[in-house]
Amino acid sequence: MRIAIVDNLPEGGAKRVVFQQIKQLSKNHQINYYTNQTKSIFPFAKYTDQMKIYDLSITTNQWLARPLIEFFSFLKLRNTYQKIATEINDSDIDIVVLHHCQQTQALWISKFLKKPSLYFIEETLRVYYEPKLHPMDHIPVLKRWYEHLRRQLIAQIDKRNLLAATKLMTSSNYVKSEVKRCYQRAVSVNYLGVNGKIFHSSFKSYLKSQFLFIGEKEDINGYPLLERALELLSCKVEIKYVTFKNSKFRLSDSQLVKLYQSSVATLCLSHHEPFGLIALESMACGTPVIAIKEGGYKETVIHKQTGLLIGRNPQQLADAMELIVNDKKLRNQLAKKGMLRMKQYFTWERHGEQLEKVLFFLGHN
Repeated sequence: MRIAIVDNLPEGGAKRVVFQQIKQLSKNHQINYYTNQTKSIFPFAKYTDQMKIYDLSITTNQWLARPLIEFFSFLKLRNTYQKIATEINDSDIDIVVLHHCQQTQALWISKFLKKPSLYFIEETLRVYYEPKLHPMDHIPVLKRWYEHLRRQLIAQIDKRNLLAATKLMTSSNYVKSEVKRCYQRAVSVNYLGVNGKIFHSSFKSYLKSQFLFIGEKEDINGYPLLERALELLSCKVEIKYVTFKNSKFRLSDSQLVKLYQSSVATLCLSHHEPFGLIALESMACGTPVIAIKEGGYKETVIHKQTGLLIGRNPQQLADAMELIVNDKKLRNQLAKKGMLRMKQYFTWERHGEQLEKVLFFLGHN
């Protein structure tokens, strides 16, 4: 088959998913890739027959003209997506795989497509459906009013385009339940994977003393919980923070692997994490995980087998950190079973095979 893959994503974990899907599907199919102008570390051109770049950005500012500027920017974005859809409709492409848009969540293209489409949803529009995680209390009244209207508009665009897709697929049963709650539509589950050749354990003798925290120091990532837990610890620990704000800073895979390998455990504290790719990467590197018993973490981490699942409670987090530091035997057991679970259930090859089966069925019906 000839498959079109479309995204408007920043550099990061979601872009890695697009790359791995293209890499796996390119083994048996021709791939046309439509994307934005973001410079990527992933060699997309190596696995695509055609790669087309479009300006899919939104112009904005903080002045009084913001509503007008954004209105025309969204109009331009819509027209660009319509242009891409027309090109796909007029080509010999058999099926379209859609990923997220950093402007509208669901790509503003589904309702223009005449070819069957699969929308791969990594998360719902959380800024709208989980407003407590994105508060506006600190914003001046007029800006708050505008932001409220803006979120409503994006939610409408997101829902209409999601409903227009032929089929939906997601990465966890947790996101599946959220899609059902927010959009009232069925979705199939296909777990993401980890590249075991890149993320692996090391025989080097690291003096493991640090805990690893990946994400911004914000409430949505569980940073306040970590702050409170550190006050309760009876022993001194080092926390290594890795941030990726606005995709302006990114470690290479090799640097990230070394951080995993040299850490006593990785702290996964995000609110209702859709999947938990960081947890899986850590497990693949032989580093146990301490994760909140919420969202996708409950599917990627098994309590006392591949990591420790805790409630959103600072004392529970402090106790888990002390247990990991003091019990080397437990640490080694968690590391071994974590690597085994990753290899059995969370590989990109497995993900690609399941994706290909769904696309084949969709393309022949």
